[in-house]
Amino acid sequence: MVDIISGKYEVISQAGKGGMGVVYKVRHLTLETILALKMLPAELAENPEVMSRFHQEAWVMAQLRHPNIVRVLDVDRDGNTHYFVMEYVEGKNLSQRLHERGPLSLPEVLEISWQVTRALDYAHSHKPPVIHRDIKPENILIEELSGRAVVTDFGIAKLLGAGQQTRTGLMLGTLLYCAPEQILQNNGLDGRADLYSLGLVMYEMATGRPFFAGLDERALLGRVLHGPGENVPTFVEPVSPEFVTLVTRAIARDREHRYPQAADLLRDIETCLALHSSTALSRRFAEPKTFTREPARTSELRVNKQEERREAFPKWFRKPRLRLRISVLVSLMVLALLSYRLVNHFQRQARDEHRQTLPVSSPLKSETRAEQEDKRTIASPEPIRKEDHTAGPVIPQLTEQPVSPPRRYRVTILTAVRDKPTWTGEKVARIKPNTKIHVVAIAGDWLKVKSRSHPPKPPGYVWKEDTRPD
Repeated sequence: MVDIISGKYEVISQAGKGGMGVVYKVRHLTLETILALKMLPAELAENPEVMSRFHQEAWVMAQLRHPNIVRVLDVDRDGNTHYFVMEYVEGKNLSQRLHERGPLSLPEVLEISWQVTRALDYAHSHKPPVIHRDIKPENILIEELSGRAVVTDFGIAKLLGAGQQTRTGLMLGTLLYCAPEQILQNNGLDGRADLYSLGLVMYEMATGRPFFAGLDERALLGRVLHGPGENVPTFVEPVSPEFVTLVTRAIARDREHRYPQAADLLRDIETCLALHSSTALSRRFAEPKTFTREPARTSELRVNKQEERREAFPKWFRKPRLRLRISVLVSLMVLALLSYRLVNHFQRQARDEHRQTLPVSSPLKSETRAEQEDKRTIASPEPIRKEDHTAGPVIPQLTEQPVSPPRRYRVTILTAVRDKPTWTGEKVARIKPNTKIHVVAIAGDWLKVKSRSHPPKPPGYVWKEDTRPD
């Protein structure tokens, strides 16, 4: 084995080996990128028909551009060595992962199956359609860092199955996952054969063993082609009934009982993921809306973008008249909200200006000033006035001059006390005579009291003179 192929690919190490060729990890000398190079065995290179189909299939694979399908970048030869170059996926194939870890959890099985089904759905919808014919754990790579599942070797199994010398080796490696119609080599082979193989792979991921484990080639052929009844999967560990139904339909012996298309299987996998995965359907690898095989025109791109924006809204919102009415209604609501806020702003500004023009002796000014004076030291009380029994009790004249708060008074008669300046629905309390109070505001014949001998609860009371006789 030479260290440099075609003067541009430097061989780093051997990445894998199988009956269909050897895969090497190489470095492009000019671009300094790591790639995978698959080389056709020398014994197959001597067959002109195999060589022609090999290059033709490599060309078809180069047209498949999907995040879950390995991409072919170059097809060439170096003397008698025929090869094609692919993207390099850092990781191990599914067979190695099952051998190291054993059965996978149900969310992992569904996530990998979802990615592989996306790849098959795209390949089956390609023009012309591409049928893989060799879906098995060895042909599914799992990227180490991202967990991306990548399908490899599209169409190679079909090409290599023509030679009698390689047929036995190929069938030993593939018969475990071949659909009955593929073994019988029916001319009407379609994508349902790949779905059958994928169903067997899903069973193996969940159980850690192949569906037809323990059978030799002859017994396996008889079981696949002429087994009694349908293929019914059995699980040692409890598995959700939705997953059992999904696998049972995928591996049905009669292809008329299987999923008609990969898109139908994809929907059921997404449903199972939503039911049995904590993160529901983790779309870490966003699928493009459309996979174009040739540059699109500017007008087509504009139409596609308009259709994507239209599809982003619900169907009931796509009617032009309804959208116009909703837009007008939203605009009116926004305008009304702005007008309301503007009116409130001017009203608040007018109230502030009115308060600034009030005289100092007004109740509002007295109360505001009292609250500011509350932080200062309370003035010393006035001498207690002696009662003149001949002329009657002395009552402060509240309406003649505003009191400069705080001002101390003494209650000389019974006085009614209330929490609010209203007499409706409130209880009346009686204050004993000779009780000292501090007046902090005057409003007509009402007094707002800060405290008496003990701070009242709540601290603000409104007092009114009681003119009833004792």
